[in-house]
Amino acid sequence: MSKSVQKTMPGTMPVETLLQGLEDVQLLHDSRKLIELLTGITGEPAVVWGDSIIGFGQYSYTYASGRSGIYFLTGFSIRKQTISIYTNIYLAAEDPQLKALGKFRHGKSCIYVRRLSDIRLDILEKLLRFSVGKLREMHP
Repeated sequence: MSKSVQKTMPGTMPVETLLQGLEDVQLLHDSRKLIELLTGITGEPAVVWGDSIIGFGQYSYTYASGRSGIYFLTGFSIRKQTISIYTNIYLAAEDPQLKALGKFRHGKSCIYVRRLSDIRLDILEKLLRFSVGKLREMHP
């Protein structure tokens, strides 16, 4: 039986190097705004995880299977057309705050936006503060 290896890990690439690769001025502006917001929420510096995720803080986890690893508390990645914001906790579609967020798509633990001006940053901050708090409570 082969042991799986965690692929997304904190790296050594400076965040600024990743940002310099952005050609879209709006994505660059939004990325800097998210770095400011997420640093304020977590109290942790921005770190590049893998080759395209900017993560903040980290926690250790162990599954019932015994598999364990580390992951960032919250973060985001920049795609060509969207920004993926990682909450790392399940987001229920019926959550009133999520409904009030604005124009976005979402997965189980991720929010996808085209630009930050499409969403309410005050609501995003509340959602992310909740998720970071929950993760820190679950994984001290």
